Amino acid sequence: MIFGKFPELLTKARKENRMEISIKKRAKSKNEKTKFISLLSTSFGLGFAISGPMVIGALIGTYLDRLIGSSPKLTLVLIFCGIILAIGSIYKYLKESQDE
Repeated sequence: MIFGKFPELLTKARKENRMEISIKKRAKSKNEKTKFISLLSTSFGLGFAISGPMVIGALIGTYLDRLIGSSPKLTLVLIFCGIILAIGSIYKYLKESQDE
């Protein structure tokens, strides 16, 4: 009697095992996708945090230089201020990432 049900029980156990493995693979792939998206958003954020202040400083500096007539002086000063802000943003990000 028991031996007659053994193949059915074995098949059922194999199906359950396959389902568990499938669920684990899906969870793992979701976790990897989430990590990838997080890394991608962080890299874009850092890119804009670095380039944004410098570009804005260059644009405002160029506008003010044309307005006042002091050729590259304000542009260079504001680009340098943008570089300092970018370094501050990177420092802030690194400090926050260490706390996590």
